[in-house]
Amino acid sequence: MAMGRPTKLNEHLVKEFIKHTLEGAPRGTVCDLLSISHVTFYNWKQRAEAAELRLVGGDVPDGDELLYHDFFNRVRAAEAKFKIKLIKRMQRKGEPYQRDLSILERRDRGNWGKVDVVHNLDHEPKPAEGTYSDEDLEKIIAQGGVES
Repeated sequence: MAMGRPTKLNEHLVKEFIKHTLEGAPRGTVCDLLSISHVTFYNWKQRAEAAELRLVGGDVPDGDELLYHDFFNRVRAAEAKFKIKLIKRMQRKGEPYQRDLSILERRDRGNWGKVDVVHNLDHEPKPAEGTYSDEDLEKIIAQGGVES
């Protein structure tokens, strides 16, 4: 293995990254704040993914790979905690939810993103399957959320 510069990733940096992620800052913003180049961050992500593949394949990643793997697991968990915080806040009765919903729509398009209406000249426009209208979302929130 070629010897390069020592990694900037250490426990202090991880804790700072997690702290800002829990506050809702996107990854790129946290990188800018902590003077981590976006290229470096995505190199770390690739190393974490390589470690994940080794683990899934039954191999043991080396210590550096485990460092990056642990870092990204902690980042993903912090991002999930922030989303849960928004969802819980949206479920409180009497509080406006639009801001939190807007954040979720932008951060997690796969689960919360708005879906464009599909137009077919032979039929009436209709929303794509699996989407909710604003009225449906208000009902769901009023009832305490979606059951899993």
